[in-house]
Amino acid sequence: NDTEGNVGGSDVATNITIDRQPPSVSLVSPANNTWHLENVTLNYTVDNGGKPLENCSLYVNSLLNQTDYSPIEGYNNFSLYSLSDGSYSWKVKCYDSVGNANYSKEWMFNVDTTPPTTTLDKPQSFEKIKTNNYIVNATVSDSGIGVNATIFEYRVNASSSWQLICSDFSNPYSCTWDLSGLDDGIENRSAVAVEFYCHDVGTRRHNFVNGGFT
Repeated sequence: NDTEGNVGGSDVATNITIDRQPPSVSLVSPANNTWHLENVTLNYTVDNGGKPLENCSLYVNSLLNQTDYSPIEGYNNFSLYSLSDGSYSWKVKCYDSVGNANYSKEWMFNVDTTPPTTTLDKPQSFEKIKTNNYIVNATVSDSGIGVNATIFEYRVNASSSWQLICSDFSNPYSCTWDLSGLDDGIENRSAVAVEFYCHDVGTRRHNFVNGGFT
């Protein structure tokens, strides 16, 4: 009522909800500071207690990269393509429907698209081999993730298939080739080619070097 005693009509009730709790954002994969090729999928989870989410944004190297305007509670992801070699930081920021916002932690990932640098040291091209056990070796280096394996193979001629000689997983890269299975005098009939390839840790990227000998 007012000061004159006039009484108002029915009370009007208004319901309000106080929400000061921002979403909880957690990075899932790839694991922090791991190595990848040029395409990377970044996975994260959002927990907002069942309340509506407004959007989630990906930041790469502290810059806004892309925004998802329909994130869901639980697992979500962003994809990056054709990345250059280097190190990248990433984090995710999510808003709920009332404007509360929160960042995830910041993680790193590394991109390596360059194969190892390789040199076949032994045998030299057109080298004559006169022993049943010959040590093949190679110089291999990688400026990114590092060398995982160096695999030596041979074939008798260009139309035959490659055969495994041996493999080595640590520097210096060398191993023994058992030549006892090759016929004597093979050098008089055809050239024998030696090939080796190596790949980075955790990838299938190869680099090939060929050398011929008789």
